Amino acid sequence: MQNSLTKIKPGNLIQTKQSPLANSKAYYFFCEQDGMTHDISHGTIGLIINIDRVSAIGNPIVDILFSDENKILSTAHYDDQHGNPLWCNILQ
Repeated sequence: MQNSLTKIKPGNLIQTKQSPLANSKAYYFFCEQDGMTHDISHGTIGLIINIDRVSAIGNPIVDILFSDENKILSTAHYDDQHGNPLWCNILQ
């Protein structure tokens, strides 16, 4: 279940950022359509489509449309204690 403080909403324009928990140059998103992960570089722009899904083990899932991929990709969503997403900046 989403944190009630979460600041992302469907329709938000976001930009991926490097998580303080990871040292990679990209963030991995899953595509249910092709059953594969896609590496998305930090700084990529996307549109939040859905924040209401939950994984089989209870993690919150976010669906994002990335125009470079022309696909809806998903990731586990985690916020800090103030409701700010750890994996992206909200642009609009």
